[in-house]
Amino acid sequence: MVEQGRPTNHNGTNIDVPAGYAAGNTTVHGVRLLNASLNSGDSLMRIRGVSRANISYDGVNIAGSALTSTTGEIVVEGLAEQSGRRGVTIESGSNISSTNGNISIGGTLNAQSAYTALSVNGAEIKATNGELNLTSTNSADVDNAYTGIGLNDAKVLSETGEINLIANGSRIWTGGTSYLGTGPGESTSSANVTIRVDRLALDGNMRIAATGSLVIEPITQNYRGAGTLFFMDSTVQVFDFSNTRIGKTGTVATQTLTPTTIASLIRVNGPIELNAGSLTLTNTLESISESAQISINSVTGFTGNSDIVTNNGDVLVRADSIGLGASATINAGTGAVDLGSASSGTGIRILSATDKSSAATTTLNIATEDLDKVTAGKLRIGAANAGNITIESPLVRDQAGSNTLRLRTAGSVANTDGNNLSVSNLAVQAGGSIRLDSDYSSATPSLLALNSGNLSAGNVQFSQMSGDYTPAEVDGVTPVFGVAVSARASQVPVTEPTAVYQNAEVNPAPQISLIDAYAQTLNARNTLASNYQVQATASAQAQLSGVTVSSVAGGFAQFTGLRFLGAQGQYPVTFEVLSNGVLVDSVVTGDNYELISSQPSSLNINWSNRWGSAGGALFQTPTISIIDAGGNTIKVAPHDTATVSATITGPRGQILGGGQVAATGGVASFSNLVIAGSVGVNYTVEFSVVIQGSTESTTISAAVNNFQLQPGTPSSLRVAQQPSNIVAGISFSPEVSIELIDAYSNVVTSNNDFELRPVFVKADGTESISATITASAGVLAFEDLTGTNAGTFRIRFEDTSTSPLASVTSSQFVVSPATPHSLEWDVQPSDVVARAVMTSPRLKILDVYGNHVAGDSLTTARLRVIDSASAEATPNFANRYNQAGLWWLHHLRQPRSRSPCRYLPPRGNGSHLLGCCSCWQHWMATPTPLKSPLVQLLL
Repeated sequence: MVEQGRPTNHNGTNIDVPAGYAAGNTTVHGVRLLNASLNSGDSLMRIRGVSRANISYDGVNIAGSALTSTTGEIVVEGLAEQSGRRGVTIESGSNISSTNGNISIGGTLNAQSAYTALSVNGAEIKATNGELNLTSTNSADVDNAYTGIGLNDAKVLSETGEINLIANGSRIWTGGTSYLGTGPGESTSSANVTIRVDRLALDGNMRIAATGSLVIEPITQNYRGAGTLFFMDSTVQVFDFSNTRIGKTGTVATQTLTPTTIASLIRVNGPIELNAGSLTLTNTLESISESAQISINSVTGFTGNSDIVTNNGDVLVRADSIGLGASATINAGTGAVDLGSASSGTGIRILSATDKSSAATTTLNIATEDLDKVTAGKLRIGAANAGNITIESPLVRDQAGSNTLRLRTAGSVANTDGNNLSVSNLAVQAGGSIRLDSDYSSATPSLLALNSGNLSAGNVQFSQMSGDYTPAEVDGVTPVFGVAVSARASQVPVTEPTAVYQNAEVNPAPQISLIDAYAQTLNARNTLASNYQVQATASAQAQLSGVTVSSVAGGFAQFTGLRFLGAQGQYPVTFEVLSNGVLVDSVVTGDNYELISSQPSSLNINWSNRWGSAGGALFQTPTISIIDAGGNTIKVAPHDTATVSATITGPRGQILGGGQVAATGGVASFSNLVIAGSVGVNYTVEFSVVIQGSTESTTISAAVNNFQLQPGTPSSLRVAQQPSNIVAGISFSPEVSIELIDAYSNVVTSNNDFELRPVFVKADGTESISATITASAGVLAFEDLTGTNAGTFRIRFEDTSTSPLASVTSSQFVVSPATPHSLEWDVQPSDVVARAVMTSPRLKILDVYGNHVAGDSLTTARLRVIDSASAEATPNFANRYNQAGLWWLHHLRQPRSRSPCRYLPPRGNGSHLLGCCSCWQHWMATPTPLKSPLVQLLL
C-alpha cells in the first residue's frame, strides 16, 4: 500500500498485492494511492489490488494522485469480493495519463453490490496517442441492476487513440458533468470510442465527442434490463464522430432487439446507424457531413418525436411500424428517405392518419400526413422482400426538391380508386402487377420507370390523367413499361391482296403501333414514343415514294401519303421500327399489295364559293381532281395531264374563256375561267374529261348547281323609264330613270358614284342642259326633272366622266304650255277716222313661262272705249272672239272727238282701261283676269 507517498519516478513500478493481503484488516484497501505521483516512463506500470470477502474497502483506491508514462503501459486492476465495495475507485483530483502508451483499468465484483466495479469520480484519464480501456466485470449481478463502470464528473480522453468502455455483466452509468473523447476547451479528439455493455444509462451533463467512430452496443445481442430501456438522457450530447452506431447491427435475427429510447442530442459528421427492437427518438438526430446516411433499424416499431436531418444524405428506416410526432420532420435535403418494413413479406399501406389509427398491425401502415413531413429529393417506400404496396390516400411528391418516389416490393403495387399519385418522377420495382393512376399535371413531363418481373400481357398498367411522362431510369430502376420492344401493323392486307393504284396514296394508310414488354401500346402521354421512327421498304420493282419514313406520335406511326410507282404486280411491305438508328422490331405485311394502273373513275370538284362577275373573275378558282376507282387523285401518265372542259347551262349563260384546262398531277385549276350571263339565275356548270381507251372513249363528268353571277363592269346606259308628255313646269311622272348595265344587260347595282347630265333637245335642234345627278345602286332617278319651254323634245343623257360611256337619248315627248297667265298684243290697234272701222287688232294668251297658250278657247275679253272726260263710251260695235288663244276685235269705232290723253288706273271691279290720246279702251277677261297690255289707239 502506498499512502501519503510522493515518489516522482518509479520506472517499472509494480504494486502487486497478493490475494491474501490484509486479510485480517477490514479497514484497509487492497492498494491505496493517496496524493501519490508515479511515472513509469517507457516501462510498464502495473497496480493490482484485492479486497477479500471480509474486507470492507476497495481493491484499488487512487485519490489525489498522478500516474503518468511516456510510452509505457499503465495497468490498474482491482477486485472486490465483499458486497458494498468497489474493485477500482479513482477519486477526485487524480490524473492517469500516458503520452504514447496504453492505459487499461479494470474493476471486478464477485458479489451483488450497490457499488461500482470501476468508479471514476472527479478524475481524468487520458491516453494521448494510445489505447484507453475501461472494463468491468460483475459476475454476480444477474439482473444487471448494478453499475459496472461509473463516470461522475469524469474525463475519459484521448487525442488519437482508442477509447473502449466494456462492462461485462453490469451497466455503465454516468452522472455529473463528464466528458468522453474530448475534454472541455480542447481540440476535438480523433479517437474512436466504443461502449460495449449489457445495460447503459447515460445521464448527467455527458458530452461524447471525437472525430473517429462511435460504437455503442450490447455485449450480447440485446441490452439487458426489464421493460423499456431508457439509456441516453436528454442532457447527454454526442458530437463530431465520422461514424456513429448504436445497437447491434445485422439481420433481425442478430441485431439489437431491446426497446430503446434515445433522448440525447446526436449531431455528428458522418453516418449514423441506430438498431433497436423498438426505438423512440425524442431529440434531434443529425448528420452534418455531405451525403452521410442515417440508418434506423427497429424490429417492432419506430417513433420519431424529433427531427432527423442529413446534409443531402439518405435516411433509411426499417420497422414494422413507423410514425412521426406532431412536430417531428425528416429532412434529407437532396438525399433519399427510404421507408420499409423490418420483416420480410410484410405488406405496406399508405393511408391517411385517420385510417392508419384503425388499420390492422399485420402491415406496415404509413400515414400520408407523415410523408408530408418528409423533405427529400427521393422518397423510397418498400424493399426487395416487401409484400404488396397499396396507396389508399392521395400521395403528392411533385414539390420542388422532393419530387421522386420509388416503390419497391416482391409483390404488387396499386392505388385504390380515387387515391391517385401526383409525382414528378416515379419508379416502381415489383415482382407482381403494377396498376397505378396519376393526376400529375405539370407542363414538364415526369420521368417514369415501371418495372415488373412478370412480363405477362397487361401486367403493368399506368394511366396519366393529365400531363406527359417519359420512360427513363428513375432512382436506379430501369423502365420496362412504355419502352417499345415490338411493333404491330394495322390497316394493312391480312387475308386478301389490297388493290393500290400507281402513284396514288395507299388507302387506308398503314399504321404501326409500338408495343412494350407488357403488350401495351405506347400511350399518347408517353413522350418517348416520339423518339421512334418507322421506315417502310418494299422490293425495288415496287418503287415506294411519298411518306416512307414516319415518326411515332401517340404510340402510332401513320403512313399517310405512301405510294407505289412501280410496274403492276403484288408486293409486300416491311416496316422497321428504329430508335436512334437502332432496330427495335420489324413487321412484314401479312399479304401483298396488288399494284394496278390508275384509270380515271370520277371527278372531284373543289369549288365552294360559286360566284363570279359576269364576264369577269370568279370569286374562287374551281379545281377539278381526276379520281381513280380507289378514291385517289391520279398522278401518273397519261391521265394525270388529261384536259378537263367546262360548260354552262342556263338562260343566256356562256363560257367566254378558260373553259378547257390541262390537268397537272391529276388536278385541273380553272384560274382563267370567264362566265357571262344574267344576274339572279342559278346556272349549272359541268366539268368533263374524255378518256380515250383502246377502242372507244369514255366521258367522265361532274356538275355543280346554283352557280350565280354578279353584274360585271358597266358598259352602257339604258333608259329604264322614258319621259312622258308634261305641262311646262310640271315634273315627269313617273320619274325618268337611267340604268348602268354591263355588257350582258345586268344592272350594275354596285355603282354609286356615276354621274349623268340630261340635255333637252328640241325638234329644231336647240338644246338646254340640266344639272347632273349621281347613281344609286346603278340607277339614276330624275325625281324633279321638268321642262318650261313648250314644244316637242328628246333628252340626251351624257356621261360626265373623263372616259365617258356612250350617251343615250330618250323617246320623243311634248311639253305643253301651262295655264294662261298674261296677254300681249299680237296685232296692235291702228289709227282710224272717227266713225271709221279699225283694222282688227289681236291679243295673244301666254303662260307663266311665256309660252303661247294656243289651245285656250275659254278665256273671254271685253273692250270698252273711254273718252277724254272719263265718261265711258260704248263702242258702236264691240264684236270680239277668241280663236286659238288670240283675241280678234272688229268694227271698233270712236264716237267722240279727240280729247287729251290720260291714263286711268284699274277699276275696283277688275276691269282695265286701254287708253289713247282721245279715249280709253276698257276690257276685262272672264273668269280669270289676265295681265293687260297698254296700247295706244290712234284715231
